Amino acid sequence: MTAFSTTAAQDNNMQFTWEIRSVNQRFLDISIRLPQMFRSLESEIRQKTTHVIKRGKVECLLTLKESQQNHTLIELNTELVNQIIVACREITAQQPSVSPPNVMEILSWPGVQVEQQLEIDTVTPVIFEALDRTLCDLTAMRQREGEQLASLLHNKCDQVKQHTSNARQRLPQVLDQIRLRIIDRIKLLEIEPDTDRLEQEIVYLAQKMDITEELDRLDTHVLEIKNTLQKNEAIGRRLDFLMQELNREANTIGSKSADTTISQVSIELKVLIEQMREQVQNIE
Repeated sequence: MTAFSTTAAQDNNMQFTWEIRSVNQRFLDISIRLPQMFRSLESEIRQKTTHVIKRGKVECLLTLKESQQNHTLIELNTELVNQIIVACREITAQQPSVSPPNVMEILSWPGVQVEQQLEIDTVTPVIFEALDRTLCDLTAMRQREGEQLASLLHNKCDQVKQHTSNARQRLPQVLDQIRLRIIDRIKLLEIEPDTDRLEQEIVYLAQKMDITEELDRLDTHVLEIKNTLQKNEAIGRRLDFLMQELNREANTIGSKSADTTISQVSIELKVLIEQMREQVQNIE
């Protein structure tokens, strides 16, 4: 499900900011971007994220920014500075015409200014605490979207039930029409049919075109979808499977249909199921 959350935390004159976004995807795909010094934390960050999110494309970004009040993170490599000064004196002694470097030139020499390394162990608790808060906010946003999707799917399930109910009401009329069509054709042929054989053929056709079992299975699957939506766990893949089963029954109804009303019911069912399937892709 689509969601975005960001959290900032301050420690050791540094500001840490988490940005986590998730978009719809059938499987779980986590992308983590960290400053180089925190790469060792990636495995634990991935584990925490996987524990909270089971489905979707997730991007986790951690950035750090030096506090404006911090003036102690840069120090001099005094040994290198002394070596540069000694070398400059030797050069000046041998070549008096060469001007010695000024202070700014020495400061710009590679390696003279040394960035103090953050103590990772001291800031790790702050980073993970901010991560937990960010994941919590993200989960809450996904939960709100999930509730809306659940309401939509409940409504679609009710529509499926209505169509199956219409088909059940129509089914006896369809079977009667089959019998009447066969009898009318026999009359046109002006022959005397074998009554027993005629009844057998009518029963055979009725069984061939009977969709009662498919309608029963549709009702069962709809009930299972509603029950699944009540579960407090990852249900996306289970709903995927149920969508496949719904579509299978709707296709069978269409292939068995010998009546325009039943055929229309099959089409409406397939449209509804496809709409539901698209939404199920967004559910964890």
